[in-house]
Amino acid sequence: MSPHKSITLELSSLMGTKLTGVGRYILELTRGLSDHQVSVKGAYKIQRIQKLSQLRSNLKNFPIQLTPHLEGLGISGLLHCPDVYVPLFKKKNTIVTVHDLQTLYQDFTSRKFSEKGRKNLESLFSSDISAVIVPSNFVKTEVETHFPGFKKPIFVIPHGFHRPEISANGSNRERPFFLYLGTLENRKNSLRLVQAFEVFCEKNRDVDLVLVGSSGFGGDAIELAIQQSKFSHRIERKNFLPDAEVASLIKSCLGFVYPSLYEGFGLPIVEAMSLGAPVITSDVGAMAEVSGGHCLLVKPNSTESLAESLRELSENSALRDSLSQSSLKRARDFSWEKSVFAHLDVYQKFL
Repeated sequence: MSPHKSITLELSSLMGTKLTGVGRYILELTRGLSDHQVSVKGAYKIQRIQKLSQLRSNLKNFPIQLTPHLEGLGISGLLHCPDVYVPLFKKKNTIVTVHDLQTLYQDFTSRKFSEKGRKNLESLFSSDISAVIVPSNFVKTEVETHFPGFKKPIFVIPHGFHRPEISANGSNRERPFFLYLGTLENRKNSLRLVQAFEVFCEKNRDVDLVLVGSSGFGGDAIELAIQQSKFSHRIERKNFLPDAEVASLIKSCLGFVYPSLYEGFGLPIVEAMSLGAPVITSDVGAMAEVSGGHCLLVKPNSTESLAESLRELSENSALRDSLSQSSLKRARDFSWEKSVFAHLDVYQKFL
């Protein structure tokens, strides 16, 4: 990329103390562009200037010039908004990453958040942007279905994954266990997982369930179901664990269970596969796409299907070994390096 051509990234999503999956994507993209010596600037919402110190902290390893949104002043070249939000000045030479369309589904979030999200998406797909990047063919199809009037290019660029160091102490668990990693919420199908585990426990006394993640939309009902379960002594709840401890759990679990109802990509699936975990996930949407036939697929709306998969994985060591090897193979298809190169290819088209 020519030195005089620059990229401006909208980095407001990096102003939080705890990075989400989207935040990790933005950080890895920033890191990759920096490694390739691409001229990168950072823009942020001036309304959040009080959090500028946190943004600088998250970018401490990258020499990036930061500028607030002031009607486009200081922003030249190509603007990439990697988290749907587009500044009000609507710069024409703009690319936007759309990670999913979950706000169109009211069962997955509050009415207020859903309405706000729908309006943002409608505004985005009616604006004069140059192109959209999505992480899966599933999201591309969703955009084409819900916004048929949008005729600009849509580029599919899968995410990579971060494989953390594994804790030297291991998981320190004596009993075999299934592992779930992610927010406990309606969209992730967390309540059905608890219910399926209860069905599984009726005939199996030797396996536990470990749930790692904070509570989200619908979380109160899920937490209550865990507390009231007659098998609650076999369900371990963790809100947060360091990456190394999470990696140890993934590495030693009997199976990684991710029966989500809706994902734009499903990064935890790839991270689990990268550590050789046998994976159970949904047979729909991005989950089926990302798994690529290398996971045990279940019908996410069927408690019986999920419970049967838990039973099958717990009793069949040959299946676990086969899925473990298959997981490692599939994970090689994803990397942040590949993702960054694909982004650079898109940028070149509009510079």
